[in-house]
Amino acid sequence: ATVAVGIAMVATLVLLERYCPSAPAPLVAVSLGIAAMGLFHLDDHGVATVGHIPRGLPPLTLPDLSMTAELWLGALGVALMSFTETIAAGRAFARDDEPPVVANRELLATGIGNV
Repeated sequence: ATVAVGIAMVATLVLLERYCPSAPAPLVAVSLGIAAMGLFHLDDHGVATVGHIPRGLPPLTLPDLSMTAELWLGALGVALMSFTETIAAGRAFARDDEPPVVANRELLATGIGNV
């Protein structure tokens, strides 16, 4: 039953994009899914749900530094992709009458913007 709902949502997205491209297809699909779950009690018919979602913000905790060794490679990949995307966007939107994009300056601006 969960697969059927998933297929219906993908079909909704595709049809909305095809026949009504100005409509916010993801918002409509999510809204229809939520409404269908509530109106038809689909969880009683075998459709999996997320379950209980706690209210409020989670408590503040210090990061677990023992995970650094596991996460550094992925973090490096994300940083490199972010830098590459920033440089590509800067070059794509630069006009001919503007100074050329300087990669070091872009990286510095990205770092300062993330602080």
